[in-house]
Amino acid sequence: MNRKKAILSIVVAGGGIVAAWSGYKWVRMNRVPDLAYLDNHKTMIADLAETIIPRTDTPGAKDALVHESIIDMIKNGSDRKTQNSFLDGLKDVEEYTGNHFSKSFSHLSAGDQQNVLKHFQMKGKNFSGLAGKVKNKVLGKSFFTILKEYTTIAYCTSKPGATQGLAYEFIPGRYLPCTPLAANQKAWATK
Repeated sequence: MNRKKAILSIVVAGGGIVAAWSGYKWVRMNRVPDLAYLDNHKTMIADLAETIIPRTDTPGAKDALVHESIIDMIKNGSDRKTQNSFLDGLKDVEEYTGNHFSKSFSHLSAGDQQNVLKHFQMKGKNFSGLAGKVKNKVLGKSFFTILKEYTTIAYCTSKPGATQGLAYEFIPGRYLPCTPLAANQKAWATK
């Protein structure tokens, strides 16, 4: 076998492997999701959200019932890629905590829960530039990105989150585009 044939066969084999892997991931992300899995894992979703927005002097994610909103957004407001990515992420969290701690996520200490989320944050870190945009378009966002976005949306739109966690005015006065914040003032409840 000469050099040209060897290089050509390596390129063809590499291209075939990449195409097969991409096809597998695409089929996996577009399958019919098992949404009943969400209802069976409400406490884990609540604990994941509470790890992102813990209770301090303001209400936490559990106080704002963020997990109910996340489940509703996944079931009724997300496409199949997002649904499957979130469900696969929940299964990965369950498997990871079982393998590394021999416990479920809900039974871990707060520090271990944070470490688990840091692991999934690093695992779901996106490529920069065009490669990241293509990955998001084809395969969808990572589990941690979806969890973080939906937790933030659900918390900021909940009554406890908007009224106690953020500076909320039910009936605002006039529109001031640039308002100086007072010392220790909370952010506004707007996007």
